[in-house]
Amino acid sequence: MKKEEMLRNVQKWPKNRGKAALLKFLRGGKLTPMEAIKAKCYDCCCGYDDGGYDCGIESCPLRALMPYCDVEIDKPKSCDTP
Repeated sequence: MKKEEMLRNVQKWPKNRGKAALLKFLRGGKLTPMEAIKAKCYDCCCGYDDGGYDCGIESCPLRALMPYCDVEIDKPKSCDTP
């Protein structure tokens, strides 16, 4: 899907955590690492993610960064850790 089409779709989605960051990205803006994570989670859940629960998507590499992840995962200490 092209960015223009995605932008039109996302504008119709509910307002939740990550929407502003995803819209910013689709309009050509630069995102911080945290904004990028929130935008991707919002995109993955089609706008229905408020970030207050574990999404349960075990194949997602971002899941370990979620504060509500209820599975024992070795969480990275920071983005700078090799």
